[in-house]
Amino acid sequence: MLSKLRDAALESGVAFSACARAAGVNLSTARLWCRGESAPGRQNTEAVERLVTRLRQAAGEPPVFDDHWRRALEAARQEGEARRGAPQGRVRPLPEAEEPEPRDIARQEWERLRASALGRTLLGLFGAARAGLRLQDLAEAAGVGLPVVEEALSGALGSLLVPDVGSDGAYRPCDGVPLDRDDEHVELLHAWADSWQARGWPEGTPLYLLSRYPELLRGDVRLARVVLDPRRLLRLASEGRLDEALAQLGLVPERRGDLGTTARLAVSRALIAQRARPVPRHLPRLLALAGDHARARALARVSPQAAARAVRLADVAQVLRRAKDPLAEDVAREAAQWAERATADASPLAERNARSEELGESGAGLLAAGLHEAGDAVLRAVAACEAVGWTARIRAAKKVSGEGPEVEGLLPRAAARAAELSEGDFASKAEALEIWAELVAAHGRAGRLARGRVEEFCAGLDPGADVSHIDLLALGAGALMRVRPGRARRLAARARDALLAVLEEPGRRSPSDRARLRLELSETLARVVAVCPGSARELLKAVPEELATDVLGDDVRAQARAGAAAGQDVTASSAAEAADTAEFQKVSAALRSAPDRGRQLLSVALARWEGHAPVAGLREWGLSLAWALAATGHTPQAARLAGRSREPAELAGALAVVSLGCAIGGRRDEAREQVRKALANGRPAADVHGLIAQAFACAGVTGEAAARARTASRGARSAVATGLVAHAPAAAAPLVAARLAEIGTAPPSPYVRERSFPEVVELLLAVPDVRKPCGDLRASLRDWACRRAPLRNSDPQAVLLHALLGASGRYPEVPALDGWLVDWEQYMAGGRIGSGSPPVPEWTVLQAFRGDLPAARATALRARDPGARAAALGALAAYLGRVPVVVPAVDGWLPQPRPLLRYLALADALGGDATRDEGEARRILGELLRGEHWAHALPLLPRLAPEAVPLLGELALVHTGPR
Repeated sequence: MLSKLRDAALESGVAFSACARAAGVNLSTARLWCRGESAPGRQNTEAVERLVTRLRQAAGEPPVFDDHWRRALEAARQEGEARRGAPQGRVRPLPEAEEPEPRDIARQEWERLRASALGRTLLGLFGAARAGLRLQDLAEAAGVGLPVVEEALSGALGSLLVPDVGSDGAYRPCDGVPLDRDDEHVELLHAWADSWQARGWPEGTPLYLLSRYPELLRGDVRLARVVLDPRRLLRLASEGRLDEALAQLGLVPERRGDLGTTARLAVSRALIAQRARPVPRHLPRLLALAGDHARARALARVSPQAAARAVRLADVAQVLRRAKDPLAEDVAREAAQWAERATADASPLAERNARSEELGESGAGLLAAGLHEAGDAVLRAVAACEAVGWTARIRAAKKVSGEGPEVEGLLPRAAARAAELSEGDFASKAEALEIWAELVAAHGRAGRLARGRVEEFCAGLDPGADVSHIDLLALGAGALMRVRPGRARRLAARARDALLAVLEEPGRRSPSDRARLRLELSETLARVVAVCPGSARELLKAVPEELATDVLGDDVRAQARAGAAAGQDVTASSAAEAADTAEFQKVSAALRSAPDRGRQLLSVALARWEGHAPVAGLREWGLSLAWALAATGHTPQAARLAGRSREPAELAGALAVVSLGCAIGGRRDEAREQVRKALANGRPAADVHGLIAQAFACAGVTGEAAARARTASRGARSAVATGLVAHAPAAAAPLVAARLAEIGTAPPSPYVRERSFPEVVELLLAVPDVRKPCGDLRASLRDWACRRAPLRNSDPQAVLLHALLGASGRYPEVPALDGWLVDWEQYMAGGRIGSGSPPVPEWTVLQAFRGDLPAARATALRARDPGARAAALGALAAYLGRVPVVVPAVDGWLPQPRPLLRYLALADALGGDATRDEGEARRILGELLRGEHWAHALPLLPRLAPEAVPLLGELALVHTGPR
């Protein structure tokens, strides 16, 4: 065996010392083994395995320590024992010295290193890092050459220092080695990290600095500087460590009032999350099984969808519970929180959502693992969610402990829904039977009614006239099998006989039946075999040759054959079973039997999934950040970011937005430069023409703006007039007069009146003093104000604008709404808006304009979903904090819709100081930044946290720039 080991070393073609070092084997000991001067003891079997693996890898052979090597090792061991026990004539052999214990060797190496200055430095670095370091890392941090470190540690590798699992080429001190963390060596690590940060964290950055260094910085002022460094985050993303990047962002403390850090955390999380891909469900579970609980939890959080995060966190919690880890309760609670968020955000219009349905199985799994509180919370969230299929909701409700609003009345509603579906097409009828199948097992009246409905429904089926009725009979039989087995068997027999009759003479069926057989026979066969397992062979044999393969060339009998072999209905595979892939079974088995081998397989699986992440996109919020950059004086960065936020064909409009930002920040020269660049980019699209005219107006280019306004749309001409009035009121007046004349030609019907009133009100922003409009504008306000009573059927935008003007007390010509408005607001509070979407942000601003801040917050919470609530809170903060806004000529270029910006601009112009509260605006800003819909906070930053804007711009540019 030893000769073969020597041959392997010679064939490897590399330095034997490198292989021994990589295997964690003492170099001197390895040489003795290869020369045959010492036989490895039984305690060294794993060390020999590692050495053989490294030598074979170097020689290009499979790194497998097979039975041949094990037999050879045992033979060498027996040969050595026999040689030591054989008589040697009259010469009495000296007793062979016992091999020293590994602990003694480690102690000796520790004492040897402590005796030299370099050795003390190396040990101090390990003590400061508290993690694995490569020899190259030690050399860089200590400021010496790599050969010097290799020589100093040549005797320690494999004894004092052992390979760090999961860190390629890194070593860590073995357990029990006394190591202290002192300031001197911590500072050496900081200096080493600073050198890599100064280089921009390039390719080849040590894994310790990317993965473990932030743990050293807990409580240190360096933490935010390192973790929020966009180049370091990009390096983590490029190496597929998105989970670690997100977990490290969670280490940065968010201090009250530090909006800059809060904003950087929000954008950093978004940029990293945009690179995230769906995490295979089994990977976090495998990491938890391997003992890497922190990485398992972090990887579960990477999933882009909240439901997927909840499912994966629940999987991790169950593994931790079986391992009796106290962290299981905390992870389970987090899973429940994500489940509640996922179901709360789900649209009621989505009848089914597969990801949400997985949550029900996760909740049941948490209950089975003894995590009752979290499991119950997940099940309640599933039962209350309309985006989850009815069958999953019923299963969840039946497992919930006690009553509650989530489950109260659910079973009767499900029964009513099944009755509706039973009158529909085949898919609807099949879903009705699936719902009844869940209800039949329920106790009490709901179960009895469901059993009766299944029997009544199946009695009316005629499989002889319609082949699809065979499937429905099989589904009905499956629904009754546990509660009424006799009747279920009769239904199953009807389905079996009908299918055999069809298969005997398929050519005599109608064209629609023949088409169904070609497309759906596999599913039909599987359903019937599932309820008639004793007839499986007869049914499979009855399939004629012309129907044996489907339109894709697959065997139609395969699904039914698999179901019969497994003794179950393979058409109803659970998400948990799907997650237990062959890879999961292989790796989990290896982790139990051979942990090192299992971790190696897990590393391969992780590497295959990670790969290189895609470049982050900016479509949803990039232009909003570019506008903020321009408004705070960072025009070059704004222009670059605008170019990356939109397609090349849209660059003219994006630069026009940058120009508007420059103008609102008081930099008209830069505004003019950007709008001219927009024109130089080519002929702008028709919808951008008005935006460019507005940009010229705000930049002070009066003639160009007036000329372009003549051919712009009506709304754009109002925006141009608003842009001109600040520096050229004489040029704005003709545009206002022309717009009033255009509006005056419209027929004075109630519908036209309500649609025209907002256009008239917008012209108030285009006069020198919004509180003192000209006579013609006052007359138009009187003519076009809301007059329909009651207001329930009026346009909500018109009503809210009317209410704002009335609350200002500046426009006596606008009739008071009084009781009509009270009635309308009560009607809106009930969530019954007669026309259009509920304009909650405008209503929120109106409440703040009146000085009722609690009512404003309560109104914002009436929004239909979290995104709309964030938009309402953003509008509230803009009013309270006097955030300047610009009403764009066309919609779609700024994050808020044009009607809301018009309302905000008018409220800001008319609102009094007593209704403003900059402190509350900042608190709302922080609240928005900490939420999922943080992008609604970007327009607020130039006024409320301008110091954060350039840092966010750097983040976005680094993550979206060329590599």
